[in-house]
Amino acid sequence: MFSVDFKDEIEVAVYLPELQAIINDLSYNAGDFIEFDRIAGTLEFVNNNPTSIDILVFGGERYQEAIFAEGPFVMNTKVDTAIAYRDFYNGDYGKIDYEKQRSGDN
Repeated sequence: MFSVDFKDEIEVAVYLPELQAIINDLSYNAGDFIEFDRIAGTLEFVNNNPTSIDILVFGGERYQEAIFAEGPFVMNTKVDTAIAYRDFYNGDYGKIDYEKQRSGDN
């Protein structure tokens, strides 16, 4: 078991990318994104799988700006998201050299 304590008014979410887990005595499946209330408390994680698991925990103070999410992009407006898509498809975010990554010359 592993646990994390959070203060009051903190936004907290968990993502399970590959395997199920038990969080606060409730079972969640791989691929689940779980958002929790903003009340101080503890998240307890239990792994009943035969192998170790990945759990992504997101948290922080309440976001004060406008949010627009589409696909992999989270921006402030729909226009900003359209610009992000354009930049991505134009290659402005760079490219991954897979051969270099495989060889370890990074």
